[in-house]
Amino acid sequence: MKKLNLSEFQFKMILFLIPFISFVLNRFIDNDFWFTINQGRYVLEHGFPTTVLFTVHNNLDFVYQSWGTGVIFYIIYKLFGTIGINLLLVLIGELIVFLFYKICYEVSEKKELSYFISIIGMTVYSIFYISTRPHLFTGLNILLLIYLLEKYTKTNNNKYLVLLPLISILEVNVHGMYFFMILIYTLPYIVDSFKLKINNIETSSHKSKIILIIFILMFLSGFINPYTYKTVMYVFTSFGNNILKSTILELKPLNICDHIAMFTFVIITLLTYYFNKNKILKMRFLLLVLGSTILTLESVKSFNFFILGGIFPLADCLNIKFQKFDNKVHNINYYVINIFILLIIVLSIVLNYKPERIQDIDAMKYLKENYPKTMTVYTEFMEGSYIEYMGYKCYMDPRAEVFLKVNNHKKDIYKEYIDLENRKIDYKDFLDKYKFDILFVNKNTTMYDNLEDDSYGYKLKFKDKYYKIYEKSK
Repeated sequence: MKKLNLSEFQFKMILFLIPFISFVLNRFIDNDFWFTINQGRYVLEHGFPTTVLFTVHNNLDFVYQSWGTGVIFYIIYKLFGTIGINLLLVLIGELIVFLFYKICYEVSEKKELSYFISIIGMTVYSIFYISTRPHLFTGLNILLLIYLLEKYTKTNNNKYLVLLPLISILEVNVHGMYFFMILIYTLPYIVDSFKLKINNIETSSHKSKIILIIFILMFLSGFINPYTYKTVMYVFTSFGNNILKSTILELKPLNICDHIAMFTFVIITLLTYYFNKNKILKMRFLLLVLGSTILTLESVKSFNFFILGGIFPLADCLNIKFQKFDNKVHNINYYVINIFILLIIVLSIVLNYKPERIQDIDAMKYLKENYPKTMTVYTEFMEGSYIEYMGYKCYMDPRAEVFLKVNNHKKDIYKEYIDLENRKIDYKDFLDKYKFDILFVNKNTTMYDNLEDDSYGYKLKFKDKYYKIYEKSK
């Protein structure tokens, strides 16, 4: 049996521990998790919704473009609770790390460089992007896609392309908004299949016909979802909206002043790639790096695409500086230690992990214990997610794109909310319009300040250091 030398074993242990390091540094249960499992529960009990549910707004058109994620999260949460969700995230994190490493391993021709690139790239990715959002599965799908395309490029074996349409179907159902990312990451390999050479840049010139056919099948596979073409086109009505880009941090363009760390990471990677490139530069890697950089500059949220598609090509351009590992036999105790560490980590998570949870906030407990679910609740942007999950009809939740007229075909509720925050709408007129039973207001909002000056027919019932709860006077 082939065993590892000590240095390779140490590298593998570091790689293995990355998702757990992220687990310690982050609270995995993202606020969006609650509306995700709420919708997943609805799908299992009633089918696929076509209107916006759980809010005070009626008949707003709705496309549940991440229904698969909602169903998966809800089933696991129902069976195993928070511990089950966090263990799922660690598992998916390990799969992402493994695939990224395998890609680097192939690209670097099985050299030790693959570990350095994997550790750097996956540490950054795990800290920012292993969370209870649909992009968890998107990252996994993209890496599986790249791995299969790399294997096909090296072997010209068509079997590696068979799974690509299935990846498209999976992606469009777990995170339909990013379905086109699967196609975008395939394009460099299509270009690479043709015989081209520009200066020191050249393609692999493998079979172009078969990969073009597969690409068409991948696109057509995207329509295999409950909402057919609406899911495929959802991204075009949800991204690029000016009000979203100006008010939501993750949708703002990357710039050196506000996002120094991310911007520096991109620049260092590009410079390293340029100054250490091989004598012959592979076309597909150049396109992946440039494409991933353009995506990242478009929005902060797209930084994860740079890590997925722009980092591993370094394993090719730097591989002449590294050696291959020697396959030396070592004591089997290393495998025993590996299993022991795994058990220790899993047990520590199960027994000791106590995340900060929105459901444990005193104001949430007060709302749940004192008011029936028939009451309507004014909520700020972030709090609506869990309040909906509790069963109340609220004003809105963090799915900003759902509350745009271009998607719901009725009214711009998100713009109304921003105008309310910016005092372009009189809060009294707003309250007269909706006649909420309960106002659940956050300390750092305009509504909080307005109600302190004049509660306008509402009576303060609860206050802590973050929230106030007002009840409409009888």
